[in-house]
Amino acid sequence: MLSGSKSFSLSLAFVFAIAQLAGCKNLELSSHWPDHEVAIDGVNSEWENSSTYIEDEKVLVGVMNDENFLYISLIADDPVVRRQMLGQGFMVWFDPVGGRKKSFGIQYPLGLQEMGVPMKDFTGPDVDNTKRREIVEQSLTELIIRGSDTEDWDRMIIKDAAGIEIKISDTAPFVYELRVPLRISQDHPYAVGVKQESVGIGFEMQKFDREKMIAGRRGGMHGGPMGHPGGRPEMTKPLKLWVKVRLAERNELKQD
Repeated sequence: MLSGSKSFSLSLAFVFAIAQLAGCKNLELSSHWPDHEVAIDGVNSEWENSSTYIEDEKVLVGVMNDENFLYISLIADDPVVRRQMLGQGFMVWFDPVGGRKKSFGIQYPLGLQEMGVPMKDFTGPDVDNTKRREIVEQSLTELIIRGSDTEDWDRMIIKDAAGIEIKISDTAPFVYELRVPLRISQDHPYAVGVKQESVGIGFEMQKFDREKMIAGRRGGMHGGPMGHPGGRPEMTKPLKLWVKVRLAERNELKQD
């Protein structure tokens, strides 16, 4: 439920314009029709007037759509959010009829566990910053497409996920941006598969598995379920959020 407007500052150096304020229970948002090209670049410049502050999760969520694509942003000032994403992995789920069924999902970042990286190879005292950055960059080159069946998934490099663009920032505030096709087609086999005017969108960290993270075990590359990514437990609770989004229509675009 929306409860008015609030000016929200993510950091002293980065102040947002007016953003709607919402709690998590039965949260419904309205998408906006963009009046400009939406660049998926990990920069918040396009979302200042199209974001809602989710008070329970301490994040800003933005949603836009045009005829062919859904654009999503998630912005947080807490650096732990990015560390959890990199360590545990992050999922965005879609329900094409506006509910909370995990029908189609995109896992990105994969998480260090998904990459088979043991904790000591990332956090050990002998690991320098260059090595850590190499590990992180490698983890950001791929994504996993998941279906409603736990056996239904496919791992690929990002450029092979036709129509999907995705990017996270490496500076504060943390920005996650995603573009995903609305409808399945020959050109866009990976899509939301929208069936009505509303779409359900779920955000969640992958489950933390200390044993697998320490050992650096992983599942196979294709054809079966993967081991859950892991990371060090931190004070910030893992993000888990569902929103129902009413898609925008072209005639909702404001005229000058």
